[in-house]
Amino acid sequence: MKRSSLAFLVASIAIALGLGIMEARHSLLKVPYSPKSFTGVWDIELLLQSVASGRSARLSLYPPSEANLFSVTERDFTNPGYSLSAISLEGKQEIIFANKKPAEGEQTFSLRFRLKSEKLSRPLEVIATSPLILPSHDFERELKKSRKKLLTRPKAEVVQEILSDRRVLYPYLNSRSQRMLALQYLYQDGKEFFGFPLMDELKVNRLNRYFLFLIEENPFVYQFSDKKIYPLRKVFLWSEHQEPIASWKGLSEPSWQLSATPVRALLPRTRDHDGSTLGRALAWFSFERLSYGTQFGLRLLLLLPIASLVVAILRNVVGLKTFGTFMPALLALAFRETGPLFGIAAVASVVGLGAVLRLIYKYLRLLFVPRMTASLSVVILIICLGSLVLHDNDFRPSSSLVIFPVIILTMMIERFSVSLEEVGVKEALKLSTNSVLAALLCYAAISSEWINYLVLSFPEVTLLILGSGILLGRYTGYRLFELVRFRDIVHPPEAG
Repeated sequence: MKRSSLAFLVASIAIALGLGIMEARHSLLKVPYSPKSFTGVWDIELLLQSVASGRSARLSLYPPSEANLFSVTERDFTNPGYSLSAISLEGKQEIIFANKKPAEGEQTFSLRFRLKSEKLSRPLEVIATSPLILPSHDFERELKKSRKKLLTRPKAEVVQEILSDRRVLYPYLNSRSQRMLALQYLYQDGKEFFGFPLMDELKVNRLNRYFLFLIEENPFVYQFSDKKIYPLRKVFLWSEHQEPIASWKGLSEPSWQLSATPVRALLPRTRDHDGSTLGRALAWFSFERLSYGTQFGLRLLLLLPIASLVVAILRNVVGLKTFGTFMPALLALAFRETGPLFGIAAVASVVGLGAVLRLIYKYLRLLFVPRMTASLSVVILIICLGSLVLHDNDFRPSSSLVIFPVIILTMMIERFSVSLEEVGVKEALKLSTNSVLAALLCYAAISSEWINYLVLSFPEVTLLILGSGILLGRYTGYRLFELVRFRDIVHPPEAG
């Protein structure tokens, strides 16, 4: 068999196998081919600031309630110099920061955790009321009179009407507590909680009051501030008490701020498989059960072949010359985290730095490996300085700058400086520009929400990239730029 036929056969098998597994996953596990409105994941941060009085200090944090549609994962507590412990008293948990040594000045404590969508565990037990103590016989008599009529109406309508009433329809309900008590008497469920709504980039320094209740075992909350009812999934309930979130000793009363940042969960919840061997295998080969941090790392790895395929098309079909194949692809992954503007600025800085360093290295006559070590050190120093500058301008550069590929930037310095001597300034700048252009095109491809969803939900899509790469590797025709370059040979001008 000829090599070209064998390559075509292998590529066809890879593509057919990838498409077949994708269709099986879609049919058996009901994984959709396009992202829909999946439940989001949220990063929550509680920041407390206080002033120590020069004595030993202690701060107790009260963790969130269990009456939520979210599980709390990946907890992280930080405060330098304080010991950390957790206790549970009478079913109530406390996270304790303690410092036996005298503490002075401003003290900062933080609690970070991630919310992951879950079903409310035992909702009837969480919301069930204790035996009710009604304030008076008149109160009970009035409730009994209106009970039959109220129970024939939709529950959400009754809850909203009673809790928002100002003694017009129900003059015997004198306070908010009596209105909640009336609902608990009518429906045998409902409880007051304090929390905050989940919305994009939220920052709050106080908790809202909510009334949690069930409608056909589905949890809802009534928010007293805007007098509206919301599904529980749109709210995070912190505790049954408004204040305090924490208690303290040896510290001034802390000021606090809660922030919520959405982290979109691109993976859908797959349905149970049909029990077949293929169904079990596909369910096993799914990233849904992994942590979101692991999913993030795997998504970057799965996006890399797509970016490399884009670079291969640009080089082998279009004829665009770049600094290698993987350099533009890795730069595209960096642009995905830093944003294209910051990424281009970093590359431009590196290119300029490469020209300067090359002159210095040439004068010092350094060997290759020590020269690369020196370049790497300079790149890391620049990234550290950039991190501080962005922090001073209210940006959050930590994750972006750490992910930015410093090794690739170091290699780019070396490639650019070598190109300056071998092909001149013009060609070296052209290669740099082409590399950035290729990286931007790769960035456009891998920034698509659909592409990000596809590689995680259908990891077998990598087989399609494999087959496409093999087919592309057998392409030996003209490149697009060569058609322009040799147009006079392909279509010679007519003789004058």
